[in-house]
Amino acid sequence: MKAVTLVATALLIVGCRPGAGTGTPTEASSAADLQRPAPAATPAPGADPALTAFLQERTADAMAPLGYVAREVGEGEQALTLVYLVGPEFCGSGGCKLLILRKTGGTYAVLGDTSVTRAPVRVLSTRTNGLPDIGVRVGGGGLINGYEARLKFDGSRYPSNPTVAPAERIEGAEGVILITDEDARTSLKS
Repeated sequence: MKAVTLVATALLIVGCRPGAGTGTPTEASSAADLQRPAPAATPAPGADPALTAFLQERTADAMAPLGYVAREVGEGEQALTLVYLVGPEFCGSGGCKLLILRKTGGTYAVLGDTSVTRAPVRVLSTRTNGLPDIGVRVGGGGLINGYEARLKFDGSRYPSNPTVAPAERIEGAEGVILITDEDARTSLKS
């Protein structure tokens, strides 16, 4: 019985890992589009006390381990910070949580709190209501063939779930990768 429990636990852990059960990125767009470096995207400052404080407050009750990958894209009022949260309370068989933030003064405002996303996370070449469209992988959670979904800014928020409207399935969209499964994560809780 112990062996069965150990195997079931191992399968659960592997199945919940970001990227588990997804198709290859080329299903969503060309390999060249997905592999192109993101010149406008740079790692979010690890020493940004406002981002650290914001994430610690937002995840105060979350279980460990908890980590994130953050990237900034754009400049000035159009700048966004994308945060891919990885931990037991933010990930499931369908993926993990993606926060789309805008720094306002000394804190962050949430423009998107999107569940069940998978890497790669891309900023697409298209824009809606003045902000870039975001591409995320959708897979797992019973979905056999993954795909890429476009998240459009509606004037106040990005969609909360990439598997239902207003998010839309896309193929071959141009864009640059911001976040991958291989990116080093900053730990919030160990």
